[in-house]
Amino acid sequence: MTEDILENIPEGSIYTTRTIIISTFFGGLLAGGYMVYWNFKTFGEHKKAITALVLTILTLLAVMATGFFPALDRIPAIFYTIFITLGVSLLTKRYQGSLIDKHISNNGKIYSTGRAVLVCVISIIVIAAFLMGAYLLQDAAAGRL
Repeated sequence: MTEDILENIPEGSIYTTRTIIISTFFGGLLAGGYMVYWNFKTFGEHKKAITALVLTILTLLAVMATGFFPALDRIPAIFYTIFITLGVSLLTKRYQGSLIDKHISNNGKIYSTGRAVLVCVISIIVIAAFLMGAYLLQDAAAGRL
């Protein structure tokens, strides 16, 4: 079955594994998850695309929830970044590596670096807005607003 998928690489553009890893490191889990999602859609694997999107959102919420546990404040923030980047890297290589390699070897299109940077910037803005909203809700609940 894998051979059938590899022989019929679609014409759409994809994000390379390297782009996904770098974007996850700088733009966060949301950026990496979005890129993995679009790759699965391009490859015609819509169920895996939805699974990737759901896992990205659940993992992002779980990581953000750790901020509400004072005992976890001792963990350096870079640990989360490295752990998430490593996880996305391993999962991308496992589930999309051969498809990405085949697509590139067939001279398939890849998204530009500019698009990857845009995804990272949007990801950072969305996460910052979410965190700011959570902060404001916390202040409102404490009666400080």
